[in-house]
Amino acid sequence: MPNPFFSPHIALFGQNARSLLVNFLIEKQYNKALVITDANLFKLGITEKLLEVLQQSNLAYAVFTDVEPNPTVKNVHDAFDVFQKEGCDLVITVGGGSPQDCGKAVAVLAKNPGDILTYVRDKKKTSSAVDVIAVSTTSGTGSECTYSYVITDTETHSKYGCRDIHIQPMIAINDSDLLVGLPKSITAGTGMDALTHAVETLIGRQIFPLTRELAFSACRLIFEYLPKAVENGADVSARDNMAAAQYLAGLAFGNCGVGLVHSMSHQLSAVFGLPHGLANAILLPKVIDFEKQNCLPQLGELARVLWADEAKVLSDEEGAALVVRKLNQLSEEVGTSVALSKLGVSAESLEMLAEKTLLDGSFGNSARLASKDEIIAIYQQVL
Repeated sequence: MPNPFFSPHIALFGQNARSLLVNFLIEKQYNKALVITDANLFKLGITEKLLEVLQQSNLAYAVFTDVEPNPTVKNVHDAFDVFQKEGCDLVITVGGGSPQDCGKAVAVLAKNPGDILTYVRDKKKTSSAVDVIAVSTTSGTGSECTYSYVITDTETHSKYGCRDIHIQPMIAINDSDLLVGLPKSITAGTGMDALTHAVETLIGRQIFPLTRELAFSACRLIFEYLPKAVENGADVSARDNMAAAQYLAGLAFGNCGVGLVHSMSHQLSAVFGLPHGLANAILLPKVIDFEKQNCLPQLGELARVLWADEAKVLSDEEGAALVVRKLNQLSEEVGTSVALSKLGVSAESLEMLAEKTLLDGSFGNSARLASKDEIIAIYQQVL
């Protein structure tokens, strides 16, 4: 089958990569940018490093910081109100997946009438969107290089994902200067999120050769560099390699979709507010263990790619078991192996979470289509 592949027009990497924006912004002559970030990044001064670039470019800007960890319909509409009142014609996102998703939604509303739910829940087609420049401050979500976004409806406790080529970021920036101060917990959670993207690409139903190779490379980099980035957040080499890893994983899943891990973790974020990356990390080893019987060749190949000496004499089944063990070990090492019950998830909620999982947009791309009872059983294993 033919396979389209989408990516940002430009990707900038390395220390002070953001400085390369200056000439581009001067050339494009935008009227005014809305910078969408979160309050913590703004207080830490990380957003200010990007604002200095806008000042050097003589580009006027407004700043919106009221983005929640799982951006809501209200966040989007509040940000869009600022976009309109300030006369903006460009969206610049600074942060992890939450500001990125909120900014993409604002870019949609800037060119299309109505409520954002019209597009994320009801799947109405858009006609266009304003330009998006996405600056990543984590190494996990891959949102800066994908044309997908996820918005939470707090009234129904549902997360709606949408893929729209009109909001593919024009420029993606992974500047290691913006990554070195990331706390251990966020480094670990977002890194495991990137690993989930890569693994779910490899076992998903829409994989093709280009995305397969991207996912393999992302997995290799994450297993090598995530523990180093968690151990020493100032390790620029580890940060740069994790930025590359999450970008590769983003390109892979952005063009192929994800599966059961994300379908289940979306519900944990929507209902209990769990950070997306941490929810993925908790579920990843158990879900892959459940799915492995349907994707033994893929997991066997992954084992041989990552641990050639250890896996060269293993069967696909043994290689798949090795992958599951390595996923558990990595999660333990970086501190993301946490019981859901310690994060406020109750046993009484599992049936409801399972029912929502079955309706999730990523569910159909799963290597193994789980039943409601099987989903409940997986949740119980990590409770």
